[in-house]
Parts: sequence; structure tokens; C-alpha cells
Amino acid sequence: MIIDAGHRRWIVGTVAGALIALGFFVWCDRNSVAGVTGGTTVGLWFGVAGTAMMLFCGAFVLLRQVPAWWWLGSRKAWLKAHIWLGLLSVVMILCHSGFRIGGLMGQALWVVLALIIVSGIFGIIVQQTLPGALTRKVPEEASYEQIEYYCGVLRGRADDLCDALKNVMTPGDSAEDPRSRFYSAYETQLRPYFAASPKVVPFADEPATRGWFDRLRETFAARAGSECRRRGG
Repeated sequence: MIIDAGHRRWIVGTVAGALIALGFFVWCDRNSVAGVTGGTTVGLWFGVAGTAMMLFCGAFVLLRQVPAWWWLGSRKAWLKAHIWLGLLSVVMILCHSGFRIGGLMGQALWVVLALIIVSGIFGIIVQQTLPGALTRKVPEEASYEQIEYYCGVLRGRADDLCDALKNVMTPGDSAEDPRSRFYSAYETQLRPYFAASPKVVPFADEPATRGWFDRLRETFAARAGSECRRRGG
């Protein structure tokens, strides 16, 4: 997901939530004899809040299993919440622990949490930078999901060109007529090639492809010249 202006409310809410949590932690820590730890009431509530946010972020994976449940909200909204609540949960867990690393178990859990957060941030950075870099370096490249769309666009353009040629080169009655062979070749060989998953790939060999188009050009040129001479005469 690209971080754009649509994330502004989430960013403001996350920063505000973090500041409130930190401010409340500092106030409680200063007014408590032992300070805020995971065993205190305040620390437990911080832990509950952080755990709830983590569970919510993890539930995003389950959203794919219930795509028809529209009342759950859009995937886009869930993804935004996944990003920003995931970051806010780190602040809650820090407040829960009293900013202490703890023993061996606590250290191991901190390492796991750090790996998850860092990998998520790295993924966001890649999503922000990689598409633009690919577009600049390979401007003609199309993503796999867009292949069907672009094939449809190419097929539509080819159909328009073929229809335009019919104004100059009307098909003949005989199957051996050059005009009929041209349109037959287009319908049976060239047009199916623009399908998203063509069953036959007749143009895999470049020399053969060039020869195929050269023969079509010769057929068109010869017939167009004959038609022009006939109409001019």
C-alpha cells in the first residue's frame, strides 16, 4: 500500500495516541512508588491494549477467508489499520513493560516483535519506492495483473485497424482471393494471439513472424494498388 494523503487521519491518530499513552505512562510512573511495570494495574491495561491491537493486525490475514462479509469493511481500510495500529501497539507494549527489556523470555519476545515491525516497515518502504523505480527503468513493463487488460487494448486497436482496411480492401467471394486470405489470417492467427492466455503462440520465432507480416503487407499493397487503379479508371 502506498502511504499517501489518505493516511493522514491514521497518521494523526497514531501520533496522538502514542503521545497520550506516553504522557499517561510518565504521569503514572512518577506518581507510583514502584513505577509502572507489567505487574501493575496500569501496566496490565497497557498490555491489554497492545495485545488487542496485535490481534486485530493479525486478523487482517483472516479477512481473505470471508470476502463476502462486506460489513467488516474494505481491505484497504483494514490494511491502513494494520499498519498504524501495529506501530501504535509497540508504544503500548513499551509502556506495559515500563521500558524494560526483562529476562531471557522477555528479550526473546522483544526480538520477535522487533523483527516483525522492521520487516513491516521494510515492506512499506519497498512498496513506496519499487513501483516508481520499475516504471522509470522499464516504462513498457506491465504487471501480471494487467496483462489481460493490455491484451484487450491491443486486440481492440487491431480490430479498429482491420475495420479501417475493409474500407480499402473489401473481402472477395473466393477463399483464395488475397483479400479473403488476409482477413482469414487475421481472425484465425493474429487476433487469438492477443488473448490473455493464447493456446497457440504462432509468433514465438522472430524471423517467421517478420515473414508472416511481410506476406500480409504484400497482399495488402497489391490489392490496395489494384483497387485504386480500378476506382481511378
